[in-house]
Amino acid sequence: MKRDFPDKFEAMAEMEHKLTDLRGEPVTMLKDQSNEAKKVVSESGVKWKQLIFLKKHFDYPELKCLDDMKPQEVKPLFDCNGFCGLNILTPKSETKNEINYQNEDY
Repeated sequence: MKRDFPDKFEAMAEMEHKLTDLRGEPVTMLKDQSNEAKKVVSESGVKWKQLIFLKKHFDYPELKCLDDMKPQEVKPLFDCNGFCGLNILTPKSETKNEINYQNEDY
């Protein structure tokens, strides 16, 4: 999103900061799932300490932002085999298996 739609990313980051300022505590939908972040929360008892901002917030310098995170490779949901809707000819990708873990026949 940041690379492909920088204007939208900036607007979302600004909204995140405005809502944080209005509420008086971090407002974001991103959460650090690392063991290190979970340990910090369990030791401090403050759940928002594992939140991640889109862009650094000056009032919360201890919180990470996306620039602090290691980039991850984006995996496609499926591979094109030329037969739209007939993916029975090729095995499901690992990502699709993770998403559709409840429906084994899909």
